[in-house]
Amino acid sequence: MHTQYNTEMSANDIDVDVFISEIENRPALWDMRYDLYSDRSAKTKAWEEVCLMFVPDFEKMTIKEKNTAGK
Repeated sequence: MHTQYNTEMSANDIDVDVFISEIENRPALWDMRYDLYSDRSAKTKAWEEVCLMFVPDFEKMTIKEKNTAGK
């Protein structure tokens, strides 16, 4: 049986300062001068790391649920 996860999030659900810090720690997500900025695999990995920290049960979600989490 498939478990449905709530993928709805709001700014109230996370510490925005910590979230920004985690994004800043991953230049592949934001720094166009960074070698891995154009590497889709590196960006995906970086976003997955962030999601694991901020999205409850992210590792248990289906691919479809992961793709909509945080939108």
